[in-house]
Amino acid sequence: MATITKLSEHVYGSVLTLGDVRILLDCGCDVDFSDAHLQAIAEVAPTIDLVLLSHGELRHCGALAAAKARLGLRAPVYATTPVIKNGTLCLYEAFGGLRAARGRD
Repeated sequence: MATITKLSEHVYGSVLTLGDVRILLDCGCDVDFSDAHLQAIAEVAPTIDLVLLSHGELRHCGALAAAKARLGLRAPVYATTPVIKNGTLCLYEAFGGLRAARGRD
């Protein structure tokens, strides 16, 4: 049986459960990279078997680096080549903009 659970109203991401397999569908955040968005991901990160990214936008992949580095997400990540390339560029630009806005250029 398959079930899908939305992480929260503020996070682009859901957990799809197929039998014993738990799939994180997207791992997004907002432009401020707020900790409130990361909390919902942190709660499920250790239980995830794989991550599937649908878009290379901040709302869909923006929290992935933090989830892998700080939130205990150890699952492999799957995405198409365009999603990976666009997501990389999106995160680079978003983080650079955040640093500049906070005076850490």
